[in-house]
Amino acid sequence: MTQQGDVLLFQTPDGGDIIIENGIVAMSGGLETTVYLSLFGGNEDDDGRPDNPKNWWGNLDEIDPAKQYRSETQHLLQAIPATSGNLRKIEDAVKRDLAWMVTIKAASEVVAEARLTGVNRVTILIEVLAQGEESSFEFTQNWKVAACVRHWKMPRPHSMKIECRSIMLGVGVIREPGPTINMPTPAFVGEITLWCE
Repeated sequence: MTQQGDVLLFQTPDGGDIIIENGIVAMSGGLETTVYLSLFGGNEDDDGRPDNPKNWWGNLDEIDPAKQYRSETQHLLQAIPATSGNLRKIEDAVKRDLAWMVTIKAASEVVAEARLTGVNRVTILIEVLAQGEESSFEFTQNWKVAACVRHWKMPRPHSMKIECRSIMLGVGVIREPGPTINMPTPAFVGEITLWCE
């Protein structure tokens, strides 16, 4: 049996997956796989800088930048906090990750919209206009926030001064802007986790 197209990758809560039925891998002739890999196929520690040594290994022998997977979207979802103010950064990263499609004229336009759809969850809506036909894609992804989490244990009464543009205390409590926040009270003992932008 001859199969054509790309292996069909689809989104799951744990990342991408494939379908195998009766020992045969499902294929796709559309843009689903190439869009998915452009957003989530690189190294999540690659911030897109040309000199970043954490570039995905598959890019090492690819000299055409349009064919390299940089996946800035994937990187930002683990590098900046899940705030409404950062949705534009995610949308811009999606457009940069898919810009190669316009560069090589596989598409004439790429439109992206990001929405917070739960605690640390983002849904990315994408429309690709290619050869007069519009393809729509939706990806719901965990917003990992790993690089921005600050966690302190305070065994004795303690207070601190925090300076940042915005701050999220606990889950879903957001204060923007928050140039200076004095917390907690001098009598506080316990643990604090916060996300600074």
